[in-house]
Amino acid sequence: MRAWDFGHGIEPGKPMILAPAMNTAMWEHPLTQSQLDTVLGFWNKNRNANNGISVVLPQIKMLACGEVGNGALASVDDIVKRVSMTY
Repeated sequence: MRAWDFGHGIEPGKPMILAPAMNTAMWEHPLTQSQLDTVLGFWNKNRNANNGISVVLPQIKMLACGEVGNGALASVDDIVKRVSMTY
């Protein structure tokens, strides 16, 4: 993230697609939304209204920790659809 080209001056940045994955407790933790909001705010404000950053939300299913809940990586189909819409 720190080396990503978010644009500078009038130059547009490169689009970014995030597909966060974590356990439910992490996903629902208030810091997670705060951190996503921070990332969404990085974009060069001259680019456009959608900020060039897109988040593919996690899905509900059996997680690596053994629990069923929200936080699993989005399906490959959902991620591919978002990439296709972005490029």
